[in-house]
Amino acid sequence: MHTSEQPQTPTAEPSGPQPPQTLLDLITTPPLLLKQSPPIPKTPGQFQHTGGGSALIEACRSGSQPIQTHAVGALRNVASVEDIRLALGEEGAVPVLVQLLVSGNTATQEKVANCLSILASSGEYCRALIIQEKGLPRLMHMIQDLSNSDTIEHVLRTICSLSVTDSNLQILSPLSNWVNLSSTGT
Repeated sequence: MHTSEQPQTPTAEPSGPQPPQTLLDLITTPPLLLKQSPPIPKTPGQFQHTGGGSALIEACRSGSQPIQTHAVGALRNVASVEDIRLALGEEGAVPVLVQLLVSGNTATQEKVANCLSILASSGEYCRALIIQEKGLPRLMHMIQDLSNSDTIEHVLRTICSLSVTDSNLQILSPLSNWVNLSSTGT
């Protein structure tokens, strides 16, 4: 019996920059290469399966400040999908985001405040995580130094979402004093 073998073509290593293979690569890739990138996941299942949440959370945790800012912006964008919000909570996004309220630059803090606002509005699970990580006192401290009206709005929305439980009223009482002083101009 005679078998014919197909000639194998050698696979050459491509030269030059490669398109991103993961979501973390996607946020750190120059725009010209993005035209060659793999498709971005469109459903919560695809997002979770590709490790998108954990890659973005890791970028927030250990990336440079520009990378953190972009990663928080990406988390904010994907958090608009409810199933992804729950996955982000389960994957540990909240502790990292709350830490960035303190350690991030101004642009990062604004995006974190917006992302936490989205997460806090999604239900008790994410609100409990934010409270557990001491997010409410950090938001209250942060609002005293803000001048950007968009960031103030995001922080206030988050605080409002977190204030739905009686246990948070004690934490919020200093804020009401601050609001009274701010409104009277003293």
